[in-house]
Amino acid sequence: MKKHTAILATVGILGLCRNSYSLTSEWIGPSTQHPAMARPDWPAGIVEIPRHMSRVYSTHGGFGNDDFYFNCKVDEINELLALFSRARMRDHVVRIEPGGKKATTFFSDEEIEYNVHLEILWGIVLSLARNDRPGKARPLEPQLTILTGDDRSLIKKLKWPKNLIVESKMRGVSVNKDKKRPKRDIYYGLCEFADGSPPGEIVKGVNSRITLWEQNEPNGIGLGRMDNDRYCRLLFSDAELEDLKKGKTWLTITIGNWQVKAKKSDTRFPVEMLTRKRDKARPIKVTVPSCCLGRRQEQVSP
Repeated sequence: MKKHTAILATVGILGLCRNSYSLTSEWIGPSTQHPAMARPDWPAGIVEIPRHMSRVYSTHGGFGNDDFYFNCKVDEINELLALFSRARMRDHVVRIEPGGKKATTFFSDEEIEYNVHLEILWGIVLSLARNDRPGKARPLEPQLTILTGDDRSLIKKLKWPKNLIVESKMRGVSVNKDKKRPKRDIYYGLCEFADGSPPGEIVKGVNSRITLWEQNEPNGIGLGRMDNDRYCRLLFSDAELEDLKKGKTWLTITIGNWQVKAKKSDTRFPVEMLTRKRDKARPIKVTVPSCCLGRRQEQVSP
């Protein structure tokens, strides 16, 4: 496996990295020497896809944009689809596109053929994407793209788990047609320390995350973070909001540094505190976490 790292400084190259100034690395080949490791904000289980041996190329943006490229046979695409369907996400979106594409390496301008692409946003890039304007929104959850090349019959050879939302750019091709992305509206929440400061200051070394939980699922789904103005911006469909109100699902707020993992037992963020109008949000008061063995532990005011 080859690894290269560089600081990307030109406008043209930065465009490949979602316009983020970052230390970007590229890997050629599968992750046999240095297995892929899950990053902050990655959904549980998604790391198994970058670890697949069909991976031929990947780029990693230091601020939170990762792209993985695979050159697969039919059975390998089926393996990726199965892994993708089991990742802990709300929407499992797979795009089907005709034709083929090639990825060009940063350093050697080598062209690498691929037929499957996985895009994952995390960190700062994901935080920015959560504030995208309607119509220009980037995918907040990992998205898989399958390129069919010249073989239209490929779609019939693949096994499609029922929870996949399949969006096809090929005329006459439809898979899991009853499974669509739900329409979601924006809701705001507000959280602050006792002194009115935001629970996500670099000076205090903490950040605050909102996580969605279900009874029979051990892993939650990250929905957002508190910004520097103390607000979180979350997306819910009517059905998802109804499940929250009925207690079928719930939200938690986790306050700590990047090493602190969200838990089901973390302080719940009441659904009643969410509002469609940002200026109508009422704050949940929390106290500054204390340090314990280098980690920030949550302490919430009664």
